Amino acid sequence: MKEIILLSLFFIFGIYLSYYDHKHSKIPNKAILLGLLSGLITHIIFFDIFVFLNLFISTIIGFLLWKLKFWSAGDGKLFILISFLIPLNYYPNQHYEPLTLLINSFFPIFLFLLIMSLFKIKKLKFEKFEFWKLILSFTAIIGFSYLFNYLNIIKINKFIVILLILFLLKKTYYYIGSILFLVSLFFFELELLYFSFMIFCLFYGIRFLIKNISNVFSDEVVHFAKYLFLGGLLTILLKNDIISSIINLFFN
Repeated sequence: MKEIILLSLFFIFGIYLSYYDHKHSKIPNKAILLGLLSGLITHIIFFDIFVFLNLFISTIIGFLLWKLKFWSAGDGKLFILISFLIPLNYYPNQHYEPLTLLINSFFPIFLFLLIMSLFKIKKLKFEKFEFWKLILSFTAIIGFSYLFNYLNIIKINKFIVILLILFLLKKTYYYIGSILFLVSLFFFELELLYFSFMIFCLFYGIRFLIKNISNVFSDEVVHFAKYLFLGGLLTILLKNDIISSIINLFFN
């Protein structure tokens, strides 16, 4: 019963707010509050303590990405609402993984902009890197890979978490990762090198794509609401993030 109510609320508010954002380029606070209140009443009736951990983590992510100017305050609130309305058993291993909805929301945006940019980019732009910086970057990535391997946190996608850390910390990751790398030398494994190289290639590949895509679409407004709703749908259908699903499809 709880699942049916929450999914109904997800579709009602998801469709309405996606349409409203597309039409008016804003997300009404009253609708967000009504959605949160409806979800809260449902969760209180069918009490589950992990739901409030869900709400807490989603709020931190929504606020952080707003402060970093990834999206507007309204988009951050909608992210909180959608994650609050998706039943916990639709997340990987039936626990809340805050990155799942985030990845499933940003992947369609990135894919759409990438396809559109193929028709608009006239000349590719390449970053110039000093060789020693690339070496430092690679060693830092090995350091972060070692950290998450050592912590052995099963219920997170280490691949995606490390990529997010690299983008969010910007140049700071050089120093933190290098310290971790020095520690990893005492417990080095060949598998760690392979995993780190994959992240290294993907990190710079994404940077290259973002640089070229952002130059084409810098003046265009991205309506996040429909992508957040689509991200919620992908989460419900896949019960996983789309990147992990693709990797599992081809390598398992």
